[in-house]
Amino acid sequence: MEEEAFTLARVTRATGGGRLEVHLQDGTEGVSVPISGTMKFKGRASTKADRANCMCAGDVIIIRGSFASAKLTPGYASVVKRKFEKLGVTVPGGFFTTIGSGDTEEDAFEFERTEEKKTEAEATEEADIDIDAL
Repeated sequence: MEEEAFTLARVTRATGGGRLEVHLQDGTEGVSVPISGTMKFKGRASTKADRANCMCAGDVIIIRGSFASAKLTPGYASVVKRKFEKLGVTVPGGFFTTIGSGDTEEDAFEFERTEEKKTEAEATEEADIDIDAL
């Protein structure tokens, strides 16, 4: 029975031809992995860094089987980092830091989980807006 393996990796550079050089969560460096067909760009991917699924140097990605299949946003990478710490999963130092931002692991993005409660008057005021009158 075969099972698919999910591994986290940090992109060290895009080598071209639909491949990335990555640093795996187990510490292995310089591994070349192909980008999954659904994630590939046609033509100069370096000009497409504004797209959410573009995998650039410094991004934390998910390797499914042997293909780079997904990219974690910095917020999700922070959540995964906290989960790994809680479960005792070890990763290389600096694995979850953001390259080029000057961030360290201690400054990493944190979610604000508090909800702002509105007063009854504020809720009523929002509900009474007449769009046709605008």
